[in-house]
Amino acid sequence: MRRALLLALSLGAVATGFGLGAGADEKAFTLAVLRRDGVIVPFGSYSGGNWSNRWPTPLVKADIPITLRDVPERWWGREGPSTTWTLWPLHGKPRPIHVTGTVLFDTHCVSNIGLKTDYEASEPVPPPFLHHHPKDGLAVTGDLAIERVEVLDEALPEMTPLRESIRQALQRDIDAAEARAVPSFGDWRRTIKSRASTPVKLETLCRSPWLTPGTFLYYLESLRRYPQSKGQSPAGCDLVAFTQGFARFTGTAAGHTNIGTTLTDCLLASVDYMLPLGAFRVDGRLYWAVQWAGRGRERYVVIEFGDQTVKFVVETPGGGC
Repeated sequence: MRRALLLALSLGAVATGFGLGAGADEKAFTLAVLRRDGVIVPFGSYSGGNWSNRWPTPLVKADIPITLRDVPERWWGREGPSTTWTLWPLHGKPRPIHVTGTVLFDTHCVSNIGLKTDYEASEPVPPPFLHHHPKDGLAVTGDLAIERVEVLDEALPEMTPLRESIRQALQRDIDAAEARAVPSFGDWRRTIKSRASTPVKLETLCRSPWLTPGTFLYYLESLRRYPQSKGQSPAGCDLVAFTQGFARFTGTAAGHTNIGTTLTDCLLASVDYMLPLGAFRVDGRLYWAVQWAGRGRERYVVIEFGDQTVKFVVETPGGGC
């Protein structure tokens, strides 16, 4: 699962935004992840039915443009530069934020170039050396509307019945995904002898409305722990079956599913966790913008969902060690 855009015009042209705008009949926008320190990092642009990313990906060494006017034209999306973006926060209402300059920042042992904004976080900002800098939302150019991906928190009692019904409905799919993964893990396959009696813990469950009323798209992450002896496990701890993926539901009846399992030890070093940044619809298609992050790495992905498909249309590295 290990899975990269401003303009050399005058400052006045930059301030107007959309100086090289796409045609009025063509939808164009750029997505950027918002860090809690107020830096946005563009990671995907859409124009004329095509997806791309022109913003530089993290490097060991990077030269930062001194001013906005020094940023290469090729880094922008088709719609051109803008100093005003719409912030769709993970919590709260959308609002404008304004770009004030460029900035070089560290991310997982490498450097990256971002855009400074006037965003001020309501929560404490961690020190710059923290590997996984928290993300507070999605910033967007153009008129794209972002829908919140609902996180069905297990801490909320009212969510318990729904989470349990979804887990039960997906039990067979989780078992099948795990069974497909076992043959590729050598000697460990002989230690998994109690699948039926080993419980599945649903760690994460998120959803957004599907294209038809009354139907939802769910994302899940689940764990199943198999106790191991020190001789069986290199890390001296449990073997973990980590299952993640997507499923479509009408009520509590499961439709198409697309899930897979990773077998690892209790350190979970090979696992990437998903943070949903938002959902949106373009030309009758449903998309999610997400961050996937694991130990010493992260990436930003735009996922397009079809009736029977899950397609990564943009996958941009966010740093790694």
